[in-house]
Amino acid sequence: MCRYPDQHPVRCSLPGALVAFGLTVMLVACGGPGVSSGSGGTVPTTPSTPPPVGGSDTTAPAVNITAPTSASSLSTANGTITLGGNATDDVGVTRVSWNNSAGGSGSQNFSSASVNWSFTVALQSGVNVLTVTARDAAGNSRTDQLTVTRTASTNVANLSWDANTESDVVGYRVYYGTNPGSYLQVRGAGVEVTSGTGYTVTGLGSGVRYYFAVTAFDGSGNESGYSREVSKDIP
Repeated sequence: MCRYPDQHPVRCSLPGALVAFGLTVMLVACGGPGVSSGSGGTVPTTPSTPPPVGGSDTTAPAVNITAPTSASSLSTANGTITLGGNATDDVGVTRVSWNNSAGGSGSQNFSSASVNWSFTVALQSGVNVLTVTARDAAGNSRTDQLTVTRTASTNVANLSWDANTESDVVGYRVYYGTNPGSYLQVRGAGVEVTSGTGYTVTGLGSGVRYYFAVTAFDGSGNESGYSREVSKDIP
């Protein structure tokens, strides 16, 4: 029994619980790794878990090449192709870029969870490894690839001619067809060449003989007669 001046008697029970006026107050002291009570018991604590380094978004976008093919490779005689596809991300795609191992690159910016993208890519002769990369705001990225082999086309005709010596000539027109003296282009609507004295006609049909002629024209629209006609058999 403890008695203090001018106070009612207080029953002391230490260590453990302090009893006063019918109330029990637990004596608590700090300790680790838990918290110890005055009676020697331990109250366990749960350590906090730090957030992941770099933020919570660790999922890379998905990206797929679907055009001109969804296969992994193709061959073409064309000088360019249109590369297209889609990309998705659980938070949002921010950028899609392309790179050609033979030279050239480009990109598009986005701010959507699902996007469609398209690029016109110039091809070099031989192998072109086209890599498309999708990125999100957290820096996650994923790639898809298409290997394109550009082959030399045999369905072409390479034309060249002597320059016209008249001072007012501004260009030439190329005419061609499958019958001698009869061309697919009406007069005045030939393929215009305003730089140099040569032109490559492409997209010609296999197993066909083609005939070619060239004219010169001046700044007033006057056009010369046809040149001497030449022909080529397309295998």
